[in-house]
Amino acid sequence: MTQQALAVDRSLGRLARWLRFLGMDAAWSPNLTDRELSNLVLSGRTAVTRTRAVAKTLDPDRMVFVTSGDPREQLAQAARDLGFVLDESRVFSRCLECNREVLPMDASEAAGRVPEYVLATQPRFTRCPSCGRIYWPGTHRDRALAFFRNILSQGKDSIERGTP
Repeated sequence: MTQQALAVDRSLGRLARWLRFLGMDAAWSPNLTDRELSNLVLSGRTAVTRTRAVAKTLDPDRMVFVTSGDPREQLAQAARDLGFVLDESRVFSRCLECNREVLPMDASEAAGRVPEYVLATQPRFTRCPSCGRIYWPGTHRDRALAFFRNILSQGKDSIERGTP
């Protein structure tokens, strides 16, 4: 599957973070205006929106209209409508905050910037070239992957409750 570049409307912040965690290019900002969202779509992104007024102005072939207020159901629907398939090699490949692709980082560079226990127990680190956030595949990665596998493999009526 080719990665789709997405433009997520401001009302879907949690969904945008989850899509980024899964490696999707999901442009989002809490200040994103409807006009900016439309411009992102015109530049080639697919809109993900929950706003009816915005949805009416967009090409239905370049948009996913999210119907649920529940973030788990939003992710299940977006994945289904976009034809998204979980690629675990893409997990944590994007910064959760600013959406940039993260870069490998030497453990020596992480010294003093991450807790000592993390430095001693984690073999791999990545960092965002834009905001400088540092990521590592801790135990939360496995829990979050199990959470997302559940959402992506089941229909919205059988999604177990819980958040990563």
